[in-house]
Amino acid sequence: MPIRSALEQPRGVLSSGTRGSHQRSRTVRYVARGMTIGHTAGMTKQIAVKLPDDLVDELDRLVQGGTFDSRSQAIRTGIEAMVARQRRQEVDQRFRDGAARLPETIEEIDEATALAISSIHDEPWERWW
Repeated sequence: MPIRSALEQPRGVLSSGTRGSHQRSRTVRYVARGMTIGHTAGMTKQIAVKLPDDLVDELDRLVQGGTFDSRSQAIRTGIEAMVARQRRQEVDQRFRDGAARLPETIEEIDEATALAISSIHDEPWERWW
């Protein structure tokens, strides 16, 4: 039986509050074979991804081994890691660009070195050992 024919029309649309200028979030609920299925519109999107068989086998192995609860969670976790890595690289590049535009002078480096040495000498090391 196709999924669409198992689903009735939406039973209702529930609205949650708004935050600032964010759009109002709506939860749509369907009934399929006696089970309620819901998602929050605007919070997630379903996409189709084609993967080679060997990669799907590895993905299934991770799910069966308990590393992830589902294929979706595994893929989402991987994408989140890639996005976080990209953001870190962009921030790093901005720091490099800023340092190149306004490099430190020898005097600033000497002062930073002196302050670092001073703070090491001022540290109450006996408290730590």
